[in-house]
Amino acid sequence: MKEKTTIHILWDGPFLTDELSLLNTSIDYGVYQIYGSHPVYGRDALLYIGRCREQTFCKPLVQHPWIAATRNQKKVTFHVGRIANLGSAPKIENWEKMVKQAEQLLLYAHFPCYNSHKDLSEMQLDQLQDVHVLNWDCHRDLFPEVSGARYWRPENLSAISEK
Repeated sequence: MKEKTTIHILWDGPFLTDELSLLNTSIDYGVYQIYGSHPVYGRDALLYIGRCREQTFCKPLVQHPWIAATRNQKKVTFHVGRIANLGSAPKIENWEKMVKQAEQLLLYAHFPCYNSHKDLSEMQLDQLQDVHVLNWDCHRDLFPEVSGARYWRPENLSAISEK
């Protein structure tokens, strides 16, 4: 049996583009979400979910080329999520794995419009079946709780549902 992983994410925001320079400290890594106007989904829609592992939040958030194409660039907002240290801080390789798992599960559950099909097609849901993400504080439109068990569909489940 695989070990269950629970990832607690503390969300902060919203931040406007001109406030992102504040997110440049030793704790400013993790997952993020971007909101703004979209011609189909309307104003203030969830546009993108991503992760920052090697650069702080302040750098990659403004590098998305589609931000300039939004209908009102000044109203684009950012929420940043940091992995919570419950007890001792995880080892760096475990932390990186948790950030990647959290991003993938949040992507699959919410399917933001500017994330590419490639972001979803590279996922291996069977590796996320024992992952549970809990979103705390300013998680905005994200579900408070997302479980890989909800999205992973074992082979034998389809046989049960056909009866």
